[in-house]
Amino acid sequence: MDAKVTGPTAVELFWTVPQPDDAGAQTADLFDWQAAMATAEWLSLYETALDSDDLLAADNTCRIVRERHEDWAVVVGDDGELVSAKHRDAPGRR
Repeated sequence: MDAKVTGPTAVELFWTVPQPDDAGAQTADLFDWQAAMATAEWLSLYETALDSDDLLAADNTCRIVRERHEDWAVVVGDDGELVSAKHRDAPGRR
């Protein structure tokens, strides 16, 4: 390497040059929100499936099914609810 070359290092450029597009982080944020909503629903369903000893009831038929027809479905016995966890993006965001 030429000792006379000066300027920022590759690592300095990595940390200082802004990304032209951060779509990956935006997609991850949307997924995190969706996962949090599914988890909240699952925890509520789990709580209702506990017996008087706070154990999962032997006759439990509760299920959360992900990514089948919608984002998730809540299935309890023969009843089911499809859930689409979409939300409106912030103004100006695509």
